[in-house]
Amino acid sequence: MSTGHGRETEALGCAPAHPLSSIGFLLNKAAQILLDDFERELRPYDLTAREFGVLRHIELNGGQSQQSIGANLRIDRTTMVTVVDVLERRGLVDRVRDAGDRRRYAITLTERGREHLHRDLVRIEQRVTDQFLAGLDVSDRRRIVDILGQLVGHQRNATRTLDRSRGKLTTPGTEAAAPPVGTQPRRDTVSS
Repeated sequence: MSTGHGRETEALGCAPAHPLSSIGFLLNKAAQILLDDFERELRPYDLTAREFGVLRHIELNGGQSQQSIGANLRIDRTTMVTVVDVLERRGLVDRVRDAGDRRRYAITLTERGREHLHRDLVRIEQRVTDQFLAGLDVSDRRRIVDILGQLVGHQRNATRTLDRSRGKLTTPGTEAAAPPVGTQPRRDTVSS
């Protein structure tokens, strides 16, 4: 008993009959389109969306270890080292001794990185997002951000466990601490 779009079977937990009614397919397609547009706009600045995401994360959450940034953005350690190396060579981030643990380094924005982010990159992010969401009115935009924020937040919380021996939250498969409460990125922007 299907309308051809799979809504009935989807409600029952079965695979939808048509890809355009599959939440996974649609979210993936939307992400591909947005990422392609964003990467194209970042090319003149010699940055990738991932590098932008790291810069934005540091701006919103303060200096953190590479490991913590990688865990929060779901970037593997090897890739994270490369991203930070590239951003450091370009003068956008610095490795600074972590005040809380002298054995570690915190990755912080340089003044140049902060200026570049605010002068150019955040505007590009906003323009690409506005173009992508042009067909939606303001209330639909807010709803989609709220719903996606709930989904992402739920998934992040579901995959974290309390490491009782150290008294902090960790993501399985990493040793990185969760960001302190109140330092999560704003949900009204898109970053990769």
